[in-house]
Amino acid sequence: MPDTPYTGKEGDTALANGMAVMDGTEDWRDGWRSINKTRDYIVTMFNTLIAKVWPLGISKGGTGATTGAAARTNIGAVEDGIGTGLAFYSPGFGRIAFRAPGVSNGSELQLVGTGGSYLPLSGGTLSGNLYLPAATPASSSYTVCYLNGDGRVSKGASSRRYKDEITPVAPEALGDLFPQLHSFVMKDDPSRTVRTGYIAEDLDASPALRPFVVYERVTEVEDVVEDVYDDELDEDGAIVGQTIIGQRVIGQRVVGSHLARDDAGNPIPDAIDDIALMRAQIAQLNERLWAIENGDDHVV
Repeated sequence: MPDTPYTGKEGDTALANGMAVMDGTEDWRDGWRSINKTRDYIVTMFNTLIAKVWPLGISKGGTGATTGAAARTNIGAVEDGIGTGLAFYSPGFGRIAFRAPGVSNGSELQLVGTGGSYLPLSGGTLSGNLYLPAATPASSSYTVCYLNGDGRVSKGASSRRYKDEITPVAPEALGDLFPQLHSFVMKDDPSRTVRTGYIAEDLDASPALRPFVVYERVTEVEDVVEDVYDDELDEDGAIVGQTIIGQRVIGQRVVGSHLARDDAGNPIPDAIDDIALMRAQIAQLNERLWAIENGDDHVV
């Protein structure tokens, strides 16, 4: 007895889709032919299905590729030739992070964008040295570049709108602005080039020159954190609720700086504001030259 009663409709779906069916009058000894024909149908349908969904296009959730290398290219994960591989992971729903095995976080990551290799940031903190060996020469509307006390790279700020308590200064009243010149060799200079200049500690020892000393500063940073959620899922796996269960550190940002001090509590000389010192020295020299040319040796 068959498991289910015969209805007379068996094979209607196959027939409607172009497949031959048996009507029950065939010689049972020819059953192998129908079995093989059915297997042909199965293989044909399988190949048709594979042709439609493999490779599955990116718009349909696939990569549009049949090899690992082509798949990485199609999704933008281009190999750099090192061959160590690249893994993508998401530590949370709010951001995507990249993990490169054997690479220190953030120290060796190169982002490739339209128009060349660059780091597309609207602002951020770069810890370590910045090398620009192929920088384009400044040729229009350029300004002086400064390093602010908190480590920020800044442009010159000579406009009146940046300043308070503006008071005229008599160059003579500034005192002796010409410290002892020295020749020296920078410790890290492999060429051992002899240079000429001032020593910051010498200026720090003179009340007249101390305003032109730049003192070492310690950058102040704070952690950037984000909330960590425990997701409540429904039976289909969709998020229906979230509960904050803690926070995690995802980076740091600079919030200021303070003076570094030695064991005696004194600020530590680090550099000289050469431009400001040169302006004051030129003002004094100009004042003395004017006095000589006008027969007034009062300031000479």
